[in-house]
Amino acid sequence: MGKGLVLGAHLALAVLMLPFDSEAGRQGTPEARSFDLWVDDAEHLIIGIVETVPGTDEGVGFAIRCVRATGALEGSMAFGFFPPGKRVQAAVRAPSGRVERFGPVAVGGRASGFHVPEVTGRSEVVRLMNAAMADGALISNGHNSVRNRISNAENARARRLLTICSNRNR
Repeated sequence: MGKGLVLGAHLALAVLMLPFDSEAGRQGTPEARSFDLWVDDAEHLIIGIVETVPGTDEGVGFAIRCVRATGALEGSMAFGFFPPGKRVQAAVRAPSGRVERFGPVAVGGRASGFHVPEVTGRSEVVRLMNAAMADGALISNGHNSVRNRISNAENARARRLLTICSNRNR
């Protein structure tokens, strides 16, 4: 399994791959108060958010992974299912209001709909990390969203640790 797929699998397992429905968004956007996904071992450092949509058992989130041996950074976002015909794209609205988009627009079909975009390339992952790891950031695909309500200090700590890890072998 490729390293990007490993990160996606970690996040997908954390989200439990449960379906989303359009009614869930009407109950409010979930808010992360801590990094629920924090793996720190000899192989990698993974830090992320996984939250449940209010009134459901469905999840949404993102994760950043640093591979310790190489310093490579990978990003993964999970938004669950979306309806056929709906156009979605991974994005983060930073607290400043700036919107950062990641990957292509996807359109749900009869056999599709689970949206788990991978973010690759150091500059793209750093852009995701800087935008999403900030108090007030909205991580969304236009159908399902989660808001980062983690303190600025804890977001800064997460970014710092990922940066240190990724700069080891550069």
